[in-house]
Amino acid sequence: MTQQQTNQFSLVRTKDTDCKKMNQQQKRRKRNEDQTRILDEKRDSTTSLLVGGEPYHINRIIASNEDDEDDAQQQIVLSSPSSPSSLSPQLPVVRLYHYRWFQLFMFSLLSFSNAWIWISLAPVATLVQKFYGIESFLVNLLSTIYMFVFIPGNPVCGVILERFGLRVTLLAGASLNMLGSWIRVAGSNQHNYYAVLFVGQCLCAAAQCFILHIPPLLAAFWFSPSERSLATSIGAVCNQLGIAVGFLVTTLLVNESNYRSQLAIVACICAAVSTVSGVLLLLFFKEKPLLPPSISQIQSPVAISKNNGHSRDQEEGYVAPKWYENNSFVSVLISTKKIFTNVHYLNLVIGFGVSQGCYYALSTLLDQLVEPFNYGTSVAGTLGFILTIAGIFGALVSGFIADKTHYHRALLRICFVMAALSIIGYTILLQRPGMFYPLCVVSGLFGFFITSLLPLSFELGVECTFDPNASSDLEALTGGFLMIAAQVFGIAFTFAMDALTRRGYIRMAEWIVAGVLCGSALLVAVGFHGRLKRLEYERIQSCDDLVETVDSTTPTTPQQQDDE
Repeated sequence: MTQQQTNQFSLVRTKDTDCKKMNQQQKRRKRNEDQTRILDEKRDSTTSLLVGGEPYHINRIIASNEDDEDDAQQQIVLSSPSSPSSLSPQLPVVRLYHYRWFQLFMFSLLSFSNAWIWISLAPVATLVQKFYGIESFLVNLLSTIYMFVFIPGNPVCGVILERFGLRVTLLAGASLNMLGSWIRVAGSNQHNYYAVLFVGQCLCAAAQCFILHIPPLLAAFWFSPSERSLATSIGAVCNQLGIAVGFLVTTLLVNESNYRSQLAIVACICAAVSTVSGVLLLLFFKEKPLLPPSISQIQSPVAISKNNGHSRDQEEGYVAPKWYENNSFVSVLISTKKIFTNVHYLNLVIGFGVSQGCYYALSTLLDQLVEPFNYGTSVAGTLGFILTIAGIFGALVSGFIADKTHYHRALLRICFVMAALSIIGYTILLQRPGMFYPLCVVSGLFGFFITSLLPLSFELGVECTFDPNASSDLEALTGGFLMIAAQVFGIAFTFAMDALTRRGYIRMAEWIVAGVLCGSALLVAVGFHGRLKRLEYERIQSCDDLVETVDSTTPTTPQQQDDE
């Protein structure tokens, strides 16, 4: 090839390369123009939010990298018709923080300690009765007082939550838990101090009102839609973990030889754990994330707060989570009326209340139920430990599957039916001597499925009553009323079974509980058809894939630096 031909070939190749680059630039420019045009056309149909009385739109902005088209990033910002620029062009509305897991840990430790205190004396009820010289009714009252106090206390705590926020609510619960646990220590030193012990138990029961309904609320405030069920499961099962540890530790430490001093040791351990949880909450628990974790939490972009000192948020255009709205007792009543007109939620409340009431009654009376069949105190503690450990595993598994598949209703029906079948097997085996190992297996199955109902019912209660324009936090209200139903049925079943047991009708008591649980399973399996309204709302907004994960310990904005 001659030099002239080589030059001509190079020139042609250079022109071809230039043409390709020009075509790519034209295509990129046309694509950006199309995206802008589509965004303008759909702006009127986007979700509108009121900021200072003026409508703002949630828009999806695509920032593309000219060097690499695959590095496109998406961001949600707010824009106003009168002010085309966004309120905060570089601040995403939806964001996750690593600190959320520490938040969940601190709450879980508080719930763990409170549940441990509740059940710490139930595995050795006969020894407690002997130590204080009291009747079995007064021993059972140490557990059932939790249920009695929760019924009137939970609505009061709901108003406190709406008025003062999540941090103040949990600190109040932790303070009562610490105070009550140390009073229990004083009441465990002398055999005539039952009244002191009971006062401490009442304070811990009051602390429970600030704790049990919090898991779905904490999950909604801090976790994304793909993590909410798992976070709710963790928050709920740590309460069950406290029950398991209570069964195990009390059974291992307290025996008939020297139970007088060992009861005081158990009380001291419970008090130490409650103190650690209270100190952690006081020092490190945060009221809110800087930005909400999901689109369902964006109800009011401006924080209108009475007593939280956030007036600067309106000036800076800060997008605040919805729990800082100006709520009142009236808004709680309105929301309560609304959720109780939901037939599917009422169906869930009854089914969940009956199932958990059966579980509470069996846990409270387990020692008295197994003793007539030649099973000792150690067997009761072992069965209770297996029951709760299997339940913890079941709740975590069901929460994980629900997050991945969103088959909440199908999982709920399966768990109800399997729990009913397990309690039938448990009742049959308990009445047969020498069936310890089969009893352990059936107890594990019953605990697995009955505890799985906790996170599933919490999440479905929120889903079937969800309203993005609600005047108060439905997560706390729905969870609270579910737990109130559980306490009401727990009280009824515990005292009914105790009365039958003291009269010698132990088999009748066990079969009544099994039959009632089967009825609740049938009610939910046939009658519950609640929609997943919150998930449907978030799918419509298409925001699940727009969540960033950042480390909250490193402030990324001036507002976050001020909050830190």
